[in-house]
Amino acid sequence: MPIHQIILAVFNYTLGVHADVLHDVHMLQQNSYRSLRYVRWLSQDFRRFLHLRQVLGFLPLALFVFKPIAALAAWCVLYPTLFATYSRPPAKLKLAFTPRVIRLLCAHAALFGFSAVLSHEFLPACFAFSLPAGFYLLFALVVLGCFSPVLLLLSNALVLPLEWTISRFYYYDAKLILAKHVDLPVIGITGSYGKTSTKLVLNQLLSTRFNSLATPLSYNTTMGVVRVIRTMLRPVHELFIVEMGARQPGDIKELCDLVAPKIGIITAIGEQHLETFGSIDAVTATKLELFTGLASNGMAFFNLDDVMLHQSAKPIGPRYISYGIDTLDADYRATDIVYSAKGTEFTVLMPQNINYRFHARLLGKHNVYNILAAIAVSHELGIPASVLAPAVAALPCAPHRLEIKRTTTGITILDDAFSSNPLGAKYALDVLATFDGNRKFLLTPGMVELGEREFALNKAFGAQAAGVCDYIILVGPKRAEPILVGLTEAGFPADQVYIAADLKSAQSHLDGRISPGDVVLYENDLPDTYNEV
Repeated sequence: MPIHQIILAVFNYTLGVHADVLHDVHMLQQNSYRSLRYVRWLSQDFRRFLHLRQVLGFLPLALFVFKPIAALAAWCVLYPTLFATYSRPPAKLKLAFTPRVIRLLCAHAALFGFSAVLSHEFLPACFAFSLPAGFYLLFALVVLGCFSPVLLLLSNALVLPLEWTISRFYYYDAKLILAKHVDLPVIGITGSYGKTSTKLVLNQLLSTRFNSLATPLSYNTTMGVVRVIRTMLRPVHELFIVEMGARQPGDIKELCDLVAPKIGIITAIGEQHLETFGSIDAVTATKLELFTGLASNGMAFFNLDDVMLHQSAKPIGPRYISYGIDTLDADYRATDIVYSAKGTEFTVLMPQNINYRFHARLLGKHNVYNILAAIAVSHELGIPASVLAPAVAALPCAPHRLEIKRTTTGITILDDAFSSNPLGAKYALDVLATFDGNRKFLLTPGMVELGEREFALNKAFGAQAAGVCDYIILVGPKRAEPILVGLTEAGFPADQVYIAADLKSAQSHLDGRISPGDVVLYENDLPDTYNEV
């Protein structure tokens, strides 16, 4: 097979296969480049192990035995056609072409090329009869294209030593930068839920007195915090607020080793990420790594109403400070709470017999906990309640966290699509129940990463929704099953439930039914890794 024909065949092949390869890399990225999590994702549907479209590449190879030129022509038609007809639902979070992704793609391409050349050299010995030159190369390319998701695991393993070296360099560079900020107090925030909202509220309140820096968005992994330190931390900052996320034991400890927090907040411990933790006890132990990582003269703030924290948060060095609503002996307690569609009012009982009335535009009991945690920390750092009250009143709704939106057509939207958990979903439905409207709609794909409890918790969510909503749209037939069971057992009318294949069709159905005066709750929006095949 002449070299110009090989180049033509490889060019067209690359055109036809690259979109599937980019999808593989995108899914690996959304699984944090962790091979075990990526394998777990692949295993949820075995069709993910194989790109069925790429099987079509065997068709022109069937011609190759008899008419190589005709086979090459068919090949050069097929792969551009695969490129032109490629279609997947629009990604909610697009592939980020970071330097790591570029390195991974280069390794993947090199592995493709090496495997194809190796097959070209050694495959002929596996066949009892002779085939035209070039057949083995093209055969290998088709097989590699079909099993690209599996091959990506090997590519990821090949770049792992380099990635580890690079990450260690950045990690220790960040530690050197922090070492220069000798008097910079670090506040660590973790919890199964509420940590991002608490971080945002705390940063707003502390900014009334201090020049504070908070990790942006959901930068809550070790390398995310490293990036913030290296690119955003400046000598003028007086406080550094670090959100700490975890998906497996040791994650919080690694962050504490990096930033050495003096103040820690644990918002709640609940049934979240059980697929990776395995048990609620493992979640608890991991979250408490924050308190064990505090300086001996530090302060540990925790939600006393949370059952797991109430049982587990025991003083071991730092000063422990509690907050809550239902527990009477909390150091900071919210009482006389009034919920409405306009916001929330409550009185905070503080140490030294200080009582102060607060008003916030944020909705729901969970936001009272978030604000209360921020008030407690701010007050302990010397900011009086009289300064905190106007700052609380000015707090904006965090994007996609029970955010109120009103359309020009008179429809009220409660946007709680950022993420969901059993307690947060309950609070969101409680808020929906307080709204006056013609009809109350719920659009949701349900909750994920709840391990063995996922079916039962989604079923309970459905049962509660039956008592609040007039019409419910569920996204994804498989994900809808437990919620549908809960709705049915609660006696919710079957003709008031619609199951959509994806978010786009769910939104289209909603648009066709909704009218002015209605209220819609969007509860959760799953990442692309949860799209049903």
